[in-house]
Amino acid sequence: MTGTLTITDGRQLRSLVDLVHDCWFDAEALAIDPKTQSIVFRVEPKHSALARGSPRGIVVAIKNVLNLSIQDTERVRDYDINEITFDPTARTISISGGIPITIVIEVAALEIHASSANQIAV
Repeated sequence: MTGTLTITDGRQLRSLVDLVHDCWFDAEALAIDPKTQSIVFRVEPKHSALARGSPRGIVVAIKNVLNLSIQDTERVRDYDINEITFDPTARTISISGGIPITIVIEVAALEIHASSANQIAV
């Protein structure tokens, strides 16, 4: 990936899903930074690269975060991304994985940035 992909409209989410589908992330790394009201995490195309990182890794930054809810029944730490959706009425971003996990992020406004792990996340 070159440059930064910015999502501010739910109709743009398909491009983000295409970019990160089947990529792996560490669910324990998901936390709201209260200073920036954001959640920033890295995804990797291969599970084996998650711990050490790779040049193909992608940093995902979700901005304007108000609340984070994670339903993690499997507790395996590392998950692949299956789907990302946005409910504009509830202002929630939902992320689900191939291994059962549901992440719901309430936002004041939709703003997601994805960039190469070699770049600094916006």
